[in-house]
Amino acid sequence: MRNKNFFQSIKCAVKGILTALADERNLRFDIAAALAVGVLAYAGNLERTEWALLLLVIAAVICAELFNTAVEHTVDIKTDKYDKNAEIAKNTAAGATLVTAGCAVLVGILLFADFERLFLIAGNIAFLPKLRLIAIAVAVFDIALIFIAPLVIKKFRK
Repeated sequence: MRNKNFFQSIKCAVKGILTALADERNLRFDIAAALAVGVLAYAGNLERTEWALLLLVIAAVICAELFNTAVEHTVDIKTDKYDKNAEIAKNTAAGATLVTAGCAVLVGILLFADFERLFLIAGNIAFLPKLRLIAIAVAVFDIALIFIAPLVIKKFRK
């Protein structure tokens, strides 16, 4: 079951991400949170290195969620009855996701828990119509991602 070329590999990877988006609520929450944090980062005028760190932790959380999903499905293929090792594998993978998300939250606190930056973010969103429009658009997109995307993806998957 090897991919014939690079583009087939990309197609399979995108299919995997879309499947996870349709089936995994937590992945949708992670992406919605990442988009919201992106708006805050933009409004807070993050520096290049801060953006890089933020993007790294966002990618780490999403990757951890995808790996967790892969582990859960692989374990489910192997056994359909209770197995202590299956439970350990699933719980450990979920734990890795939790640790990654916890670290991402700490990075977010370090980047944003500065009163000067918080006032800058609030002021920029309040007084810059373009940024306010972006924030509203991201909020609407996040709601659609969480509630509507699974239905749309599942419909096209059939």
